[in-house]
Amino acid sequence: MKESIYIETSVVSYYVSKPSRDIIVLAHQQITSEWWPKAVKRFDVYISEVVVEEAAAGNKESDEQRLKELKGFPYLELYNIA
Repeated sequence: MKESIYIETSVVSYYVSKPSRDIIVLAHQQITSEWWPKAVKRFDVYISEVVVEEAAAGNKESDEQRLKELKGFPYLELYNIA
């Protein structure tokens, strides 16, 4: 049985973004680029409605790339703990 992980929006954003001029952000992008293909094979990946909503915000080209990468992952249910 595979372990499960939850992917939040910044992870997929780093994966599909154009290389940054900021060296720290660029390092995050590079690490994510190497990690992503391995992780989606190794783990059961989950996302949420919030991730999809956030991934759809922004410029159209980036939105489409983020949503394409997130397609097919099952959603975790959101609970209001108040």
